[in-house]
Parts: sequence; C-alpha cells; structure tokens
Amino acid sequence: MRLRPVPVALSSISLSLSLSSSLAVAQTAPTAAQLEEVVVTARRREETLQKVPVAVTALTREHLEKSSVQELENLTAVVPGFRFSFEGGANNVSLSLRGLGITPLGEGVPSVVVYSNDVPLPKVGGNIATYDLNTIQVLKGPQGTLFGRNTIGGAVLLSPKTPDYRQDAYLRFGVGNYQSSLLEGGANVTLADDIAALRVAGQIRRRDATEDNLAEGGADTNQIDQQSLRVSLRTDITETFSNNIVFDYYKSDRAPGSDHVVGYNPGIVQGAFAPVLGAATAIAYEQAIAEQLAQLIAAGAHTIGNNFHNDGNSRTHREQTEIWGVANTTEYHFEHMSLRNIFGYRRVSSSITANTQGIGDINGPLGNLIIYHLESLDEKAYLTNELQLVGKGDGVDWIMGAFYSHDKPTHAMGTSAQAFNLLAFGVSDIHTTALTENENYALFGQVAYHLTDKVTLNIGARYSWDNIEGCGVGGRSSFLDWSDCKDTGVQTVKAEGDAPTWTLGLDYRLSSNIFLYATHRRGYRGVNINTPQFSSIFTTGGTDPTCVVGAGQCPDLRPYQTVDEEQIDDIEFGLKADWSIGTMAGRSNLSLFHTDHTDAVQFVTVRGAVPTSAPDNPTRSSVAINAANLTIQGLEFELTLAPTDRLVVGLNGTYIDQTVDDINIPAIGTQQLTKNNVTLPTPKFSGTATVRYEAGQPIFGGNLAVSLDYFYTDSWDAQSGVSLPSYDLLNARLDLSELASENVRISLWCRNLLNEEYTSAPGTLGPSLPARTAFYGDPRTFGLEVNVAL
Repeated sequence: MRLRPVPVALSSISLSLSLSSSLAVAQTAPTAAQLEEVVVTARRREETLQKVPVAVTALTREHLEKSSVQELENLTAVVPGFRFSFEGGANNVSLSLRGLGITPLGEGVPSVVVYSNDVPLPKVGGNIATYDLNTIQVLKGPQGTLFGRNTIGGAVLLSPKTPDYRQDAYLRFGVGNYQSSLLEGGANVTLADDIAALRVAGQIRRRDATEDNLAEGGADTNQIDQQSLRVSLRTDITETFSNNIVFDYYKSDRAPGSDHVVGYNPGIVQGAFAPVLGAATAIAYEQAIAEQLAQLIAAGAHTIGNNFHNDGNSRTHREQTEIWGVANTTEYHFEHMSLRNIFGYRRVSSSITANTQGIGDINGPLGNLIIYHLESLDEKAYLTNELQLVGKGDGVDWIMGAFYSHDKPTHAMGTSAQAFNLLAFGVSDIHTTALTENENYALFGQVAYHLTDKVTLNIGARYSWDNIEGCGVGGRSSFLDWSDCKDTGVQTVKAEGDAPTWTLGLDYRLSSNIFLYATHRRGYRGVNINTPQFSSIFTTGGTDPTCVVGAGQCPDLRPYQTVDEEQIDDIEFGLKADWSIGTMAGRSNLSLFHTDHTDAVQFVTVRGAVPTSAPDNPTRSSVAINAANLTIQGLEFELTLAPTDRLVVGLNGTYIDQTVDDINIPAIGTQQLTKNNVTLPTPKFSGTATVRYEAGQPIFGGNLAVSLDYFYTDSWDAQSGVSLPSYDLLNARLDLSELASENVRISLWCRNLLNEEYTSAPGTLGPSLPARTAFYGDPRTFGLEVNVAL
C-alpha cells in the first residue's frame, strides 16, 4: 500500500500524533516495509510531521473512507481522547478533548472549535457531512498563537478539496440497511488554464428510523435526511497573487435520535404535586410514571416512548437545520513572506423539538401529564476575518496576525417548554427569549528560533478582547427579536473581558529518527452570561409556592448573571520515533501532559426551583457557573507496525486522570454541586486498534483491501456526575479497487459489526426530573458503495 505525502493544513501546537491516520507505506523494496513521511504545515510552512511539536490526528481522504467516517460524530471511534456528543438536543454538538468540553449554555466559545476552510464554525448544527475532503485534523491542547479563535481544548480542522487544473470528477452511490442511500459526487472544471478553476461537490444521504416508538401515533426516530453542496472557485491572478472562495450549503430535516430512559429519580412528581393536588392524586401520577419507566428500561436500546405529537401544541419530534456560508482566502507572496486574509460569513437556522424524558402518555386522575417537552430555535449570523503575515529569515520562522469575530441573532429565538403540565388545565407553551451578541478581537504571533541545527525555541503570544451582550425574557407566548425584547423593559446583560495567552516550547532533534519536545501553554475561554436578567422574586431569593423544589423558597441567581473567564495552564512532553527491526518498519509516539483548569464552568439546573412561567426563568432552566478548579493529567500513545508493505497494524490510546480540587459555589435551591457530580466529559481510557491489509495480487480483476477498526472506551461522567457505561465497537470495510481500467471501486462496509447497544450522549441525567435519559448510538449498519472516477 502506498499513500502520497499529504500537506496537512493544521493550526497549532499540541501533542500525540494519531497512529493509523499518519501512516503511509511505500513500496521501495520487495522485502522491506517503509513508513512514508507525512508533510504538514502546522506552523504555516511545510515540515515533516514527525519533526515538529504538533500532535494531530490527520485523517486523509483514504483513511476517512476506510474507517467509513460519514459525519463528524463518527470521529469518536477513530480518535481516542476525542468525544463527539450532544447537549440539549441533537443539533447542539458537544466536543471534548483532554477532559475539556463544551459549555452547553450561553454563547461562549466551545473548548473544541471546528473549522472549515480555516473559518471557525458555530456549535449549533455542527454534525456536518464529511464529503470531498482532503483531510480532517484533530489538534489537542490550547490553541490560538498561530491562528483563529482561542480555544482551551483543541480544534478540528476540515480541509475540503480545492480546485485544481485537472479535468476530473467522481461519482459515488450506495445503499444499505434501514433503507439507507447515498449519492455523492465532485468535479473540477478548468475555466482558464493556470488562471481559474472551479470545483463543485455535493452529497445526499437518507436513512429510515432505527428507533421504535411505543407511544401510540408517535413517529419512529433516528432518521437521516440531509443534503450538502460546496462550490469553490480558485483564481491565480499572478504567480504571487491568488484567491479561493468557497460557498457551502447544508440542510437537514429529520426525526433525530430520541431520549432513552436509563434510570429513575423517584418522588419528583409526587413532591411537586402533593401540596396542590393532594397526596392521593400525586401518588397516582408517581406510580404511573414509575410503571412506564420500568417498561421502557426493560425494552432496552432503540425503543422509546415519545409522545411529543400528543401534547396539544401541534408539533412533532423534529430537527430542522439550514446553514449556508462563504469562506474567502486571499494570498499574496513576497520573496520571504506571505500575506493571507481569511474571511468567513455563515447563516444558521436550526430548530429542534424533543421530549426530553423519552416517555409516552402519563395518565392519572386528572388526565394526561406532560413532564418536560422542549423546543429550541437558533437564528444567527456569524462573521469572522483573520489577517496573517508569515515569513522566515536566517534561523527564524515567524507568523503574526489579527483575528475578529462577530455573531448576532437574525430573528426572534429562544426556548419553549411544557413542564409538569396537566393538559386538563390547558396547553402550556411558555417561551423564553434568549438573544446574545458576541464580539472578539485578538492579536497573535509566534516565532521559532533555530538555536542550532538540532534545537529550536518556540515562543508565541496572543491577547484577546471579548464582549457579549444578551437580552432575554420568559413567560411569553412567542419569541421576541432584539427590539421587542428591549421594549419589554428588561435590561440587557453585558460582560467584557480580556486576557493574554501564550506558548513556550523547546524542540530537540536527537537524531534523524528521534524527536523530543516540551511545551508550556496558557489558554483561556472568554466571559459568558446567563439570560434573562434575574430580577423577579423567583430568581432573587423571594418566596412563592411555585418554587416547589425549594418548598416555596426561590433561589438567588444574581451572583451568577455573568460568567468569568476560565484559565488553562498545561505542560507537555513528547517523543516521536521511527525505527525498524529487520524488514518491519515501526513508529512509536508518546506524550505526557499536566493541566490546571481554573474557574471551570459547570451548568446547574434550576428546574422546579424556578417555575417555567417565571419572566426570568433561565434559558433551558439552567445556569452556567464558574464552579470548580480541576487538575487533568494523562498520556497519549501510538504504536504503528508495518511487517510488510501490504500489512499495517496500529494501536493508539489516551489515558486521562481528572481530579476536582475544589468547588466554589453554594447550593442553589436543593441542587448542591459537589466534587462527585461535576461533569467530566472525557473517559479515563479510550483506544483504537486498526488493521489494514492488501492482497497484493489481482482478485476478480482488482486490488482487494480489508480494513478493521476496533474501538474501546471506559465509562465517562456524562452529566452531573452520572456516568454512561463503557462500550466497544468494531467497524469493518472491504474494498475492491482498480476495476474497469482502474476507475471503479466497489466497497462493502459495516459500522458496529457486533451490534453493540451503547449510550453515546447524555439527555437529562440529573436529579431534577423523574427520568434519567440518554441517547443511544446507532445499531449495526451496513451497505454497499460504488465509486467511479470519471
């Protein structure tokens, strides 16, 4: 097997190289295998990956296909230490690396930012399709002294294929179980030789539901129905001046995966209803809930009881997302430096409705009871611009730049909910408007001083300024836009912050095949806010019978109106080595890291402590708080063996120890955050073993290759200290390529070959609702694909 060196456009210093994705075997001798060097541009110039202080899982297009990666969610089983999950609904992605995850509330910067064409993407609707890409790169650790947004956990970089001056095209189509279908294609068109080229690519995916709904009249869930389009225009105006503009479009309209009942918190409904409806009525509803939860737990995976269609609001369990964006990169090359400008603009419209308890009709003496039905609507525009100047001189490589981002709502938006509502008393549909506007400015730079031909000193710095403003109001029958929200008389909530970050590292090339490095980084996540403004008796410590969780005593949330910066300080040591034993080539990489996480944000639910009808009920009935200080440390390793030029075996993994040092907040209502219920989003251990084998001789007139990926993860603290269990997955693929004059490839693929039943994301695991819920990963899926090069 031979893979060409792939330039990988990365963006920051991190650690641990992913084994299987960085591997390429060259057929230089019939009896000896060789690991081919992979070229990266991690510091905005081409360098050998094994000789730069960069930890990156660089998944080439070939590797994405062999691991059957079809969307970002699939990366969890390919990149140990990385977790793709959801918080608050299937359209709100949650990415975590090295124990650092997303803040599911507010509009703060995620711990891990996804980029496409070097433009940061919003977290809403982030589970996008991975088609017509050159690479996906996963970077670990704080980012920001070399490019883009400052992040504390890492970055995921999507590099779509750019136009070139070859007239080529491909078409891929496939079918599979659950009536799945795929149609994908891409083509280059030369508009003017060496001056202008166009690339058009698109994808359509469909799949029927994989989850059975036991609720009468309720639709089955976990469908796929999406389409994507990307159009890129490249112009090389002169030998030194070029421009690349990319338009992309994505749409999804489906019944997403639903909450599954995985546990029971007894006494919630009984305690809430007894003071108002009497003990007998309260007990009857509590028993009805307990019976249905027991039935759903016994039914197991891929079986739900979703009655969202039957709550009087004429809505169904649905996720509808439409995103379009423009990315434009302009470059001008001087003799010893390059000037680059990266502009991005995106519009996001996304709504999701969900039965967060995953249960059907609950009937009692007063009729049907709705526990917690939720709708969330996001309508926002995002603008970014980044200016870079990259150069080199005698013994020095450097980059300096400026970054700006601005996002704001384009329409009325927020969340609406029915909570603990008896339909006999009327349909409840309480809307809470949540509008936020963010601005970020930053200056950054990094210098690599080559002290000797073996030793390099890396120094980088960044200074960022953050501004966020929000307007919110609850207890309405519809969402409000900016002007209407401000006209209600509530004050906007504002927060401002600024902070420096930096990188300091030393590299030592011990020999041509052994590379050592040490790095210290400071990272931070900017200020945030909780909306609406807390001003009523329900959020300022007053008393009211509707504050049922506090027995009439409402919480004082004013100390948590704004959220301060989080700070990260980490130290990493790394070793990268290539070696051989006889005819076998090997690669072994190891990294050790220690991270201090100060003022870590957690979210605390106030459901029941603050009534949903309150005019200042917090968005999603939860508040984000600087709650804890943590210590995170661990190691990442990889081992790659190529016994022959046709067989490649890999093993990589991540071990992380997360310790909560102290808690900084008192109880809110009856919700007390302790060291035991802090959310720690990364499992202690996860690892992947891979095998790639090529037959090496024609079979059925083509080249036969087999790929196996085995993934294992420990249990992990998904939410409020409640863990989701460990699981393992086996994925397989069979490719018969170079058919019909080497233009056709036929592939058989299977994900979750052993049909493992596993929970992949939290729903509502805390103690404030009767049901503890989680989302299940897909059952066994398989299919046939045909790829034709035109």
